[in-house]
Amino acid sequence: PGDWQPTPPAFAAGLFPGWGQVTPFGLLGGAQFRAPAPPPLFTEKYADDYNEVRLLGRIDSLLRPQDRTDVARFYAAPTPVQTWNPIARQVSLAQGMTLSENARVFALLAMAIGDASIAVFETKYHYDFWRPVTAIQGGDLDGNPLTQADPNWLPLITTPAFPGYASGHATVSGAARAVLERAFGKDGHAITLTHTAVPLIVLNYTAWDEITDDVDDARVYGGIHFSFDQEAGPRRGGQVGSYLLRNYLRSPDDLDE
Repeated sequence: PGDWQPTPPAFAAGLFPGWGQVTPFGLLGGAQFRAPAPPPLFTEKYADDYNEVRLLGRIDSLLRPQDRTDVARFYAAPTPVQTWNPIARQVSLAQGMTLSENARVFALLAMAIGDASIAVFETKYHYDFWRPVTAIQGGDLDGNPLTQADPNWLPLITTPAFPGYASGHATVSGAARAVLERAFGKDGHAITLTHTAVPLIVLNYTAWDEITDDVDDARVYGGIHFSFDQEAGPRRGGQVGSYLLRNYLRSPDDLDE
């Protein structure tokens, strides 16, 4: 109980098991910002987050609002790269950034996305923590009296084939947000996101935290992550982004934090 296992429908072997050992662009190594351990299975925190995703993330949940269903389906379609690069292009164009300014910002964004991906996969395979579909279908095995097994439970969106903790999309988004907040400011933007895989869903934002909040909701309401997966991700991603900003491609206008 607690260990990652292949998940339906494909029951595929774990993807990218060596990604956490890739040499980063700027970090000292994949483990530099490893997340602390997820909550033990016997804790109330685990049970609370278990029951949250059991109720809100199941494929036929009657408790999930339509806008959270839309968010879950949208963020299941693009990768973080396909999400954050178009966002940065929109804001850069609106602010009239120069070629040299763009070169620096997009280099930092790519470094942050790359290094955050390495960092989160190091964490994922270090803890090897199970996904909600495995946990909920086998909820009678976790030793927690506050959880209830549902052998027929399935998530709204397909579970990726690798361990859950910490959330990859949340970690990468946290790193991207750190870079873009420094480059463009925290809010006051006009951002529109669409994707050909979900043509009827259009998301509009004015601030970076609105996007990262939706990414967190998408994974819980989509049924593929616990809330503690999402909570750990932005913290680690923010650390990655801040570290790169302090140590690489520094602008003469930057001030040390």
